Amino acid sequence: MCFRSTLIRTLVLVLCNIALAVLVHAQAGPCTEDAIKQDKVTVADDVFMYMTPFGKPIIGKSAARETSGKKFEGRTNIQRSWVDEHRIVSSASAEMAYEYGTMGMSYDSKDGQPHKFQAVILEVYKSKDGACKLVAETMEPLSEAKDSASTERASDEQAIRRINDEWLKASDMADAATLDRIETEDFTVSGAFGQTTKQQQLDMVRNHSWKPQTGTLKIENQQFRFYGDVALVTEIDHWSGAEKESDYQSTALWRRDGNAWKAVHLHYSTLAKKP
Repeated sequence: MCFRSTLIRTLVLVLCNIALAVLVHAQAGPCTEDAIKQDKVTVADDVFMYMTPFGKPIIGKSAARETSGKKFEGRTNIQRSWVDEHRIVSSASAEMAYEYGTMGMSYDSKDGQPHKFQAVILEVYKSKDGACKLVAETMEPLSEAKDSASTERASDEQAIRRINDEWLKASDMADAATLDRIETEDFTVSGAFGQTTKQQQLDMVRNHSWKPQTGTLKIENQQFRFYGDVALVTEIDHWSGAEKESDYQSTALWRRDGNAWKAVHLHYSTLAKKP
């Protein structure tokens, strides 16, 4: 009986020592919950970031700083706070941790207009050189993202409409310089006549085999579909000139080139006149 009691006390002591050792080990790493809550975290040089406003993944602290400066230029009175569920999970060794939740954000834009939205955020931390560092972050706005995307698409549609009008006028007036500026180098146009390259088109204009036309053009049922930096635009064109009247169904492919949209391809076909 005495032997059993001594054995039990020995086992308890061993288990206590093991638990103490695990506890000490768990507290050895820098990425603890308290460290993250107290913002004792720096950004890793090779951090990975993806945020909807960025439009693409960003790798590296310098690149992230530069991209943020461009995308968020002029923002003032920036406020951030966690709302709803927010959780920090640290590994047993505190060598790694992650934080997620919904954050409420607000700021004033360059024109002084206030903005307020919420975003889902996931941040990953890792011990590097004895310090807890942010190694990955993703952010997805919940409300303003849709509004921002809609606003951006509306702006793109307006820009393409303006350039499209200029393009059609240049075609009617046989303006080779404007056609050259608006169309990409690999531009093609196709229809019942077959397919023509940009160079062939410009040669016809410059050789005066493409004669200027006078009349009015009415565009109907214009529809846009966006695929990243590519836009597909369909429309019905009603042409009324001194010599003839025609209706066309056209499909144009546009591509964003820097800050401008350029025409990549145009296909059109003559519509049969309604009886």
